[in-house]
Amino acid sequence: MFGRSLEAMKDLPTGLLTLHVLAKFLFGMGLGMLLVHYYDVPAAWTGRILVVVAVIIAIPSTVRILSSLGKP
Repeated sequence: MFGRSLEAMKDLPTGLLTLHVLAKFLFGMGLGMLLVHYYDVPAAWTGRILVVVAVIIAIPSTVRILSSLGKP
């Protein structure tokens, strides 16, 4: 399963792969901001916004990876 997923990631165009990596980075940053500044309202909103942006950015590359896994 993991090997096929890795092969699907290798077949991604450079732009989608860059967006996929950027989404993972933004998600990690947003989650870290939420964990560190849990009680500080402005930082919490910043963390939530980063997580939402990361999820939105990751949609095209994730769809392409998962759709290529279903092919024989």
